[in-house]
Amino acid sequence: RRHCYVWRHVLGRHWAARYALLPAYLLGGWLLYPPLWRTHGALRALFLCCCAALVLVPTPLIEPRYLTLPVLLLRLHAPPLRRPREWLPPLLLFAAVNAAAIGLFLYRPYQWVDGSVARFMW
Repeated sequence: RRHCYVWRHVLGRHWAARYALLPAYLLGGWLLYPPLWRTHGALRALFLCCCAALVLVPTPLIEPRYLTLPVLLLRLHAPPLRRPREWLPPLLLFAAVNAAAIGLFLYRPYQWVDGSVARFMW
């Protein structure tokens, strides 16, 4: 299999599974929206969040490549991270995602139908 079908294997198995991530969504909005509102005003912050939702909601797969542009734009419009307690959590998150991608690439090859071996790569 080439893609990680999170929807089909995890979120689509039970009708309530898709709502299990609601606390994470609310926490993300609670952490993201107020700094944008203070920096750019309520209308622009709402517009940025709506644009991110328009990109992410209709995607058929949950993959990092779909998150790249919205996260980049929201981070560019957010206030700068000045203290270590502000920039250390995103740094650790990005390091963990990169370590996971490198681990998948190195240690989890998959086999195509014709028998050739390929590796996961974004």
